[in-house]
Amino acid sequence: MNKAEAKPENRLERKIMSKIKTKHIDDSAITLAKQADMATASLVYRKTAGAGAPEVNTLAQLKTDLDITRDSLGVDTDDTVVFGGVTLGDGAEAIFGADSDIKILHTGTYNQIRSSSALYLHNGDASEILASFTPDGAANLYHNNVKRIETTNTGVTVTGNIVIDGTVDGVDLETVTRQDVNITASASEFTPVFTNHDVVMDFITAQAAAITFNAPTDDAAGDRYFIELTDNATSRAITYNAAYKFGMTNITKPENTTVSKALRMLFISDGTNLNCLAADVDE
Repeated sequence: MNKAEAKPENRLERKIMSKIKTKHIDDSAITLAKQADMATASLVYRKTAGAGAPEVNTLAQLKTDLDITRDSLGVDTDDTVVFGGVTLGDGAEAIFGADSDIKILHTGTYNQIRSSSALYLHNGDASEILASFTPDGAANLYHNNVKRIETTNTGVTVTGNIVIDGTVDGVDLETVTRQDVNITASASEFTPVFTNHDVVMDFITAQAAAITFNAPTDDAAGDRYFIELTDNATSRAITYNAAYKFGMTNITKPENTTVSKALRMLFISDGTNLNCLAADVDE
């Protein structure tokens, strides 16, 4: 094609272009009304792998794709790290377990932990139990992984000693008499042991042989020893260690039981001997 033939073509193109006008469209003129109608509860996003046009999906499909259940978001990963705090409003629950086994929330008034089964508090590596709570059952407290306090349907069970600094219901336990009460049918000898006790009481209900009362152990001044001795319908001989004294109130030392009648004796310790305060036999 030579230059003479190209000139009319160029003139025609310029003429056509001069007739075409462009128009500016404001952003406010672009609205959702210009889009095609969509069904209720549907979203536009691309679900199919690879590049391509957006797809209309249902809200239910979106929840499935993102593993959203029970109006909460589940993340399919072994560990989820949150930088910063997670804020839940009053009544909103942090739920754990496939069956909603435990929930943590603030009601607006109280902080609550709701557990559908036994709840355990452990140390950092879960090697020790600190406390456990069972619905409709016991609440337990542990020391060094050993249960020390357990609630029951009748009260509280304590394993070990109780140390009290002060009073219980207004009573100073240091002033309360500590008693050791023993009941037996028959024995050849008795040794009153006052370790951790102020009063020892021995009840012998059917003595079948001679009996010896040995020297007391760990008695202190003011400790008391009470004996009630009944034979088994045959009189039995009684022997006393030298620590038993009967001269304090001119009481005759009982050396035999009276058939089928209870012999009662009360002694008080002076720190060395047991001194008899009273001795009598059933009429």
